[in-house]
Amino acid sequence: MAVRLTACFIVPMASPEEGLAGALTASRRIAMIPRSPSGHPDGGEGSTMTRRAWRFGGRRCLLLLILLVGTGALLIGRGAPPLALAADPTVHYISHRFPMLEFWVKKMGEYPGIKLEAELIPFDQALEKMQIHLSQGASTYDIMATDAFLPTFAERGWLMPLDPLIAKLRQAVEWDDIDPILVRDVCSYKGKVYGVPNLAISMFFFYRKDLFDAAGLKPPATMDEWIAAAKALTMADKKQYGTAMTLKAGDGFQNDFTYFLRTYGGDWYDKDWKVTIDSEAGVKALTTMKELMKYAPPNVLAFHNDESTVAMQQGLTAMGLLWQSRALAMDNAQVSKVVGKVSFAVPPAATKGGKSHARLAVGCYSISAFTKNDPDLVFQVIGKTLSKANMRESAGLATPTRLSVTRDPEVMQKFRFIRAAADNVQAGARLVPSNPEFSEAMLQTTQTLQKGLTGELAIPEALKRAQKVMSDLMTEKGYYKK
Repeated sequence: MAVRLTACFIVPMASPEEGLAGALTASRRIAMIPRSPSGHPDGGEGSTMTRRAWRFGGRRCLLLLILLVGTGALLIGRGAPPLALAADPTVHYISHRFPMLEFWVKKMGEYPGIKLEAELIPFDQALEKMQIHLSQGASTYDIMATDAFLPTFAERGWLMPLDPLIAKLRQAVEWDDIDPILVRDVCSYKGKVYGVPNLAISMFFFYRKDLFDAAGLKPPATMDEWIAAAKALTMADKKQYGTAMTLKAGDGFQNDFTYFLRTYGGDWYDKDWKVTIDSEAGVKALTTMKELMKYAPPNVLAFHNDESTVAMQQGLTAMGLLWQSRALAMDNAQVSKVVGKVSFAVPPAATKGGKSHARLAVGCYSISAFTKNDPDLVFQVIGKTLSKANMRESAGLATPTRLSVTRDPEVMQKFRFIRAAADNVQAGARLVPSNPEFSEAMLQTTQTLQKGLTGELAIPEALKRAQKVMSDLMTEKGYYKK
């Protein structure tokens, strides 16, 4: 009798006022009673009396639970407060703002059964916020847009390795359709996958074809031709500047400087990770950038990608080096004054017949190592967002990262700048170095290089000091043998 009373007493602990939620909670307490290997909740082998008592008590508990659920439904029908049901999980997202990521956020918000809270802000602000929260082990964000700084975050233990999730959910997210080269070369670190590639873009040359045609100019093939064209298309009243530039310290400046440095034959490091920007190529790069600044908007040292895009859209600039993801915005009549007037080309080389080495970037979606949401859910949100259908729809914003979409002839034919993007990669567009120290030192390095453009430092001195910043960090991290 005691066993029967114990088993039956469990369910009535949920009062009618607690409704369905209380009944369900109470019913779960049955499962908390220790069970024997034979399945009985008494912890022993289970006597005949116990088995009978459990069968009777279990049926009675089930009956009471059904009655309570029914009572809850009747109460609702009579105007009682609605039953408390579990809320959809909230998935927190952060990234910089630009068209491709805005599209992904829209699609991510359509994933059923979740509430998405997305934060899209300028690149440098997004990077700073991620670093602050992750360094404290905070679960503020679940999904983060990562790129060149992914190795830094992975090294610090801030990102969740995705390999177990890939093995478990491979078919659900159609993982084998994701470009494996992008996964290996960009979204992985030390043999582990830390991101799902969400875009591939390069920087190429935007120019106002109408203005070039009117002036009898062709797209510049060399740096000297770029300078000459920028000078020719700068209006005396300053309502139109010859060229756009993206020179805000940090990622923006780094993108432009990397192009000039590499196109002049230099690079950030040699094969042994020795910093090499204090070089003849470095001097030529900053000298050309300083000359082009004469024909750029006066506040160009504060321009990041958004500002450069808007300047081109509003007819303020006649040409410039911009990201592929900004091309579609030029023909958006709601925000652009230059619809149908902007064409695209491979960026200028240093000299005739030379190589052009613009920036290539691959973005990834990573999961915070500190997420409190179910990793399976978060990974599927990413995978389903980056579906084949969504990538076909967004192919105009960036090169798709699914093989089936990049091989789709209809996609390639639909977007007129896809050819320029493909030509740009063939011409020599390259990724930036993937070592963590590159992004770690970038803000201070580019702030120093900026001083070479403003005249606060002579160009050779700016390069010397910037190289020391990077070399000191590389030494501290043990790259060089003593």
